[in-house]
Amino acid sequence: MTLSLPPFDILHTCHARPGHPVIFSCVLIAAALGGSFLSGASTALAFTKQRPNELQIGTDVLRRVKLFDGKFKGGATVAAADVNGDGVDEFVVGAGATGGSQVQIYRQDRTLIRSFFAFSPAMKDGITVAAGDLNGDGQAEIVVGPQPGHTPQVLVFSATGKKLYQFTSFESSFAGGVDVAVIPSRQGLPGNIVVSSGFGREAEVRVYDATGKNVIASWSPFGKTSSNGATVAAGWSDAYGGPVVVVGAGQGEKPLVQVYGLTSKQKLAQWLAYDPRIKAGVAVAFRNDIVITGPSVGGGPDVRMFTIRGQLQSSRLVYENNFRGGLNVAAAVINGLVTPLIVPTSAPTTAAAAGKRIVIDLSKQELTMYEKGKVISIRPISTGKWSTPTPTGEFKTRNKIPVAYSKAYGLYMENWMAITPDGKYGMHALPFWKLKGGGKLYEGAAHIGTPVSHGCIRQTVADAKSLYDWAPIGTPVTIVK
Repeated sequence: MTLSLPPFDILHTCHARPGHPVIFSCVLIAAALGGSFLSGASTALAFTKQRPNELQIGTDVLRRVKLFDGKFKGGATVAAADVNGDGVDEFVVGAGATGGSQVQIYRQDRTLIRSFFAFSPAMKDGITVAAGDLNGDGQAEIVVGPQPGHTPQVLVFSATGKKLYQFTSFESSFAGGVDVAVIPSRQGLPGNIVVSSGFGREAEVRVYDATGKNVIASWSPFGKTSSNGATVAAGWSDAYGGPVVVVGAGQGEKPLVQVYGLTSKQKLAQWLAYDPRIKAGVAVAFRNDIVITGPSVGGGPDVRMFTIRGQLQSSRLVYENNFRGGLNVAAAVINGLVTPLIVPTSAPTTAAAAGKRIVIDLSKQELTMYEKGKVISIRPISTGKWSTPTPTGEFKTRNKIPVAYSKAYGLYMENWMAITPDGKYGMHALPFWKLKGGGKLYEGAAHIGTPVSHGCIRQTVADAKSLYDWAPIGTPVTIVK
């Protein structure tokens, strides 16, 4: 394969320094992933974060499949495996944020085989999907996990949509979402289910047996300071002579890829898939000793293929150059070749939020809730102090976590909703410390109406709960001085 690097464009970003009080530094970054800094630029492209929900097969733009109703722009997740035992991979797609828990299965000729809902139809926050033969019968099972906002329950289905198993992959109080992967059955050995935690807790990977009853292995790939989650892929490696787990850094982190041996329980390889200055995180896929990567929200539409040891094989732009909505990827075998499957992860805004909008006025220290153009509530808030200011501009709610935890400050935050791609800024209730006996000590109740936070938007406990219940993921947030 030949290397095709994308053209350069400039992305102007402000980012927080991890592990420190929130201090903004604005830099010009070469958004062409793998590119270099450019100087003297005074303009930037208009970036887009939404596009039609389509499955693209390989890098050929003519091989696309419209997903779901053809109008939904909430993104998707994707997997590939032989679900019907005919020796040919099928494509498994799961709906993204606000799209519910719909699973669709396609043949390689792009015809729809089957569609079903993994969770209750009332669940609207999206899912992650994986597929692989767990029991050795020659037909792949489908594994489904929730995106942020729900208990980390993992479900296992047959290709017909019959639920086979379910288990809670992390503590039931965690609602930051999970990613899933499958190590398929081989050489008479049953397969394994791989689960990684999402945003809001120490990034952790757990490997379960084929039914989810027992944890075979677990580790924290990025250390105790990382709380932006991880992505996972898995399979058998001939190069390393056994099953491996491929881990990608979560959104807001450097695009680090790691490879672990399940048998040796050691890290076998590690590399940066893209320019480390683009802290968008990375989605990963694995098949036949090939690792496929795609940047998460904030990165460019650059799909790359690496050897299992990190040697770059190819790089292709799969969407318009200014797309920054993020990619999810899978690895399918088509005509004997490992082929990337690509779907966008872009989250919807006003359409999904049903006409809802949040406006935050820093000078007034007020949060205003709009619905269909009408003001329905105005609340006092506390935003960033002068040394750790709240960013201004256009944002949207990106996740919903009932109780998030800040390692930097040792505080818990109820009804958390992130508004930036890196998850460093959000709206939440007054932070609190846990007391012995189950009590809570809230911090800063008297400060509501005064800018004293580290950059987030603090609310009273009651206001935060009502906003959390009212605003779906994707609700537009405008912050003005």
